[in-house]
Amino acid sequence: MCLVFNILSCRVYGLGSLQYVDAEPKESPAASVRRNVGVDGRLTTVEGVVTGLKDDVSGLKDDVSGLKQTIDLLLKMNGVDPITRQPIPRESGASAPSLILAKNLNQHSPTH
Repeated sequence: MCLVFNILSCRVYGLGSLQYVDAEPKESPAASVRRNVGVDGRLTTVEGVVTGLKDDVSGLKDDVSGLKQTIDLLLKMNGVDPITRQPIPRESGASAPSLILAKNLNQHSPTH
């Protein structure tokens, strides 16, 4: 935005009625411009903080999802159903952790 300030007449040209938004009409144009610039600067800072927080929350969601998958895998490896948190019945001839571990490794293998 291009502004022209006439020092002799104390008028600001180019802002129109914006110089008096949320201000007393007795406020000088120079004070109004300073106040508006200050508000714009603080708003820009707040927008930057909000953007940073959104990025942090997104990263936190990914981290929590990864932790949940790891916990579920550990539960399965130890013979516990991750949904019901109840022991998984063992098949005859094999221990639950080794059988479940073999099944999980097959499910997560790149060739499967």
